[in-house]
Formats: sequence, C-alpha cells, structure tokens
Amino acid sequence: MDYAVTAREILEQVGGEQNVASATHCMTRLRLVLKDESGVDDEKIKSIPGVVGVMRKSGQYQIIIGNNVAKCFAEFNKLGNFADESASSAKKAKGKRKINPVSAVLDAISGSIAPIIPAIIGVGMIRVLYIILNFWIPAENNTMTVLNAIADAAFYFLPILIAFSAGKKFGANPYLAAAVVGVLIHPNIIAAVTNATDEWATFLGIPLLNTSYSSTVLPALLTAYAMSWIEKGVDKITPAITKNFLKPMLIILISAPVALIILGPLGAYIGLGLDRILFTATHYPMNYGFIPRTYAGDCDPLDVLILCSESIAPLSLLRCYPVGVICMEDGGMSDEKIIAIPYGDPTYTSFTDVKELPAHIFDELRHFFSVYKQLEGKDTVVTSIGGPLEAVSVIERSMENYIAKFPEAEK
Repeated sequence: MDYAVTAREILEQVGGEQNVASATHCMTRLRLVLKDESGVDDEKIKSIPGVVGVMRKSGQYQIIIGNNVAKCFAEFNKLGNFADESASSAKKAKGKRKINPVSAVLDAISGSIAPIIPAIIGVGMIRVLYIILNFWIPAENNTMTVLNAIADAAFYFLPILIAFSAGKKFGANPYLAAAVVGVLIHPNIIAAVTNATDEWATFLGIPLLNTSYSSTVLPALLTAYAMSWIEKGVDKITPAITKNFLKPMLIILISAPVALIILGPLGAYIGLGLDRILFTATHYPMNYGFIPRTYAGDCDPLDVLILCSESIAPLSLLRCYPVGVICMEDGGMSDEKIIAIPYGDPTYTSFTDVKELPAHIFDELRHFFSVYKQLEGKDTVVTSIGGPLEAVSVIERSMENYIAKFPEAEK
C-alpha cells in the first residue's frame, strides 16, 4: 500500500491544507479537525485505497485506516503544516461550527488518552510476559524485579503521561503540566498523606486528601485544563524581561497547591461516580470497583473488591489478579463480586486463593453483603464463595455477555 498516494487523495477530498485545522491519529484512525465539514463527501473518502471507513464524531472527521495509520499520518504530515490537535486548533474550527458540550468533554478526554494507548498496550504485554516467566523464575529474582518495574511504570506514572498529553490538548505547556501533576504522586507527598495518623497532613494549614493519585486520570485532566487558564493569567502580569524564569515559577507555584488542595480531591470524588449511598451504618470492607467491558447478572458491569494495603483513588486503573468470587442473590438476581489483589502489593501479593486469606476477612464480607441493603427493604443473600478458577469463569462469562449485549462496541 502506497500511503503517500492515500494521504494525498485524503487531503484533496477534505478540502486541501487550508481546510485542515489540525491532524492527529489514534491506534486506527486519522483524526482531523476541519474548518468546514459540509463540503466533504464521505463516499469519496471511503473509495480511497487504504481507507476502511469514516466517522464524524466529537468535532473530528475521523478516517479509519487500520493498524498502519501511523504510516498514513506520517505521509499526510508531509503535505502541509498541520498542528497537533490542541486548544488553539480547536478554536480555529469553532468559529465555523458549534460542538455539543458533551461531545467537547468526551473529545477532550479521548484526545488526551489516545496518544498514550501504545504505552499502556506495551507495558500490558510486558506484564503478560512477566506472568508467564513467573511460572519458572521466582519474583525475587533481580531480573524479574526489574521486569516488574518496567511493566508497572506506565501505570504508576499514568497521571504524568495524561498531564503531558492533556496539556497539549488544552493549550497548556505540557512540560509544566507534567511537572505539576508529578507533585501529586511524589513519594514524599504520598508518604505524608498516607502515614498521617492523629492529624491530617496539611499545606498552608489546609488538609490534604488521604489518598494516592498514582494510576488516576481525572486529577491530571482537571489540572492540565486549569493550567491552561493559569498560564494566561500569569502571562498577563509578568514583565517581558522576567518571563523566562518568573512565568514558569509562578505557574508551578500556583498550580501545584491548587492541584493538591482542590483539583486532585475533586477529580477523585468525581471519579467515584457514587454507585450508591449506603443506608446502613457500614462501609465497604475493601476498595470497590468494576471490571470494564463486562456485563454481569445484575445488568451492571461486574463488581470487583480490591484487597489492597492502601486506599485507592477513584477512577484509578489497576492491574489485579482474581483470587476468588462471592456469589450472591440481590433482589432475586444473581450478583457476583470478584475478589482481586493488585500486582506487587506488599501485604497481599503472596495470596493466590481466597482460601489462604484470614477467616475474619470472609466473615466481614459475608456480613456486609448480607446487611448492607436491609434498610432499603431489599434482601441480599451470600450463596457461596469460590476460588480463582471460578472467578476467571465469571469474568469470561461477563465479557461474553458484554459483547452479546453491546455488539456495536466491538466494531
């Protein structure tokens, strides 16, 4: 396939260089922000060799190329001066058409996350390699320790990757955004907030949220967006002669406390999504979340209880392995709860089966899920607790149910 020809024909059919506000790509699509989409003929675009399809979505004209989209994008970029998608390019196109606010938010999120997907896929495959090798090589082996760190890094530092990408998307300095969000996951900050006992850790006398922001998404997105406005304000008040050193210093000095005190906690609480308000005077005995792209017997994503040595910030993406499953009935519907442990957790990583856990943990779980809806007038019954093989079977079935329920999601 000659992607130079494909790129040239695409540019001609979308109205030439003067009609392209910005160009970028994800894993399979060439994503263009056009100043005017009205004159673009979808059928002519689809007829170009190498083009699989087109979509108009989130203010973008998306051309589906496939796995070789990077080659097409490289050739497309040679044909003109196309800025990477950012706040400035969005403004160019905005004057021509209005974008639905919901679509704009979704576009901001997807545009910030899409560029880092290759890193996530890469370390995910390294994690698979680590698991396979771990059958023959003990985790304590130095090589395995390093391999584990390689597989962990992109997830642990996910907020920094998100901040850099979102900084470009929102028109903030991506390096300053990464530096500020790095404060949220700095070891000293994590130690200060998680080790606080009798008193909250504070900054300027203001309490800091007791949580870890590693692997989170929303706090970084909110911080990068706020910094795009903070930079504009600082730029107005700093004299030209001092901009090289005073401007970045003030941006960081203002943004870091705002992130720690306001935006980080706000992102954490928004990410919580508040699945329910408990009517009883109880709390979840473990970190509580769900497995994406699953559809369980209660018509919701499959629930997962994370047994972890520290609290987990909402909207975190965790790599866990299942050790068991709680099977129960909720209002006459089957309702399974996967019990999982994060890879590398210092307290629980040695456990591989729920049978190995202390008996008191089972008692807590059974009691909680037996009474947590009583004041709502709903009956819940724990029917059984299975091991890791049963958990994997439930996960696989829920994934199959998701595909059957939402076939369009697989297209």
